[in-house]
Amino acid sequence: MTTARQSRINPTTATKLHPPTADTLIDEIQDAYEIAKDEFEIATESTDGGTIYAASDRDSARDALNDLCAIYYRYAAKPGEEDTGIMLRSGKYVSGSEMGEEVPGVDAVTAFKTEDVPQEVKDEVRRRVGQRIRELRNAVELLEERATEE
Repeated sequence: MTTARQSRINPTTATKLHPPTADTLIDEIQDAYEIAKDEFEIATESTDGGTIYAASDRDSARDALNDLCAIYYRYAAKPGEEDTGIMLRSGKYVSGSEMGEEVPGVDAVTAFKTEDVPQEVKDEVRRRVGQRIRELRNAVELLEERATEE
C-alpha cells in the first residue's frame, strides 16, 4: 500500500545527488511528525467522545507513530541502539536488530539509507527533534493505555 508520506526517491540516487544533511532529514521527519500528530489528535477526540471509530482512530495514530519512529530511528540511531519506538499490533516492540529496511506493518520509506547518514548528522537530528518524538510516543501510549482501562 502506498501512502502520501512515502518518498518516491530512490535512496541510492538521492544520496549521490545530495548527501544527507540534518536539515534535509529533519524536513522528512517533520512531515511524518505532522501526520502522526494529526492522527493522534483525531484519536484523542474520538476516544474522549466514545465514538464507534475510536479504536480504528487509535490504530491509525499508532500506525502513523510507527512510521515516524521508523524514519527517526533510521536517521538518528546510535550504534547498537535497540529501542526503535515501533510497536506492532501484536503488542511486540520491534528492536533495532529486527529492523531492516522493511518492518511488517510499517509503511515508512526514507529518502536516504541509514548507512549513508554520517553519525554526526544522526546526532544533530537526535538533538533537534528527539524530544518531540518521545513526547508524541508517550502521548500515544498513554491514550492506548487509557482506552484499555475503560
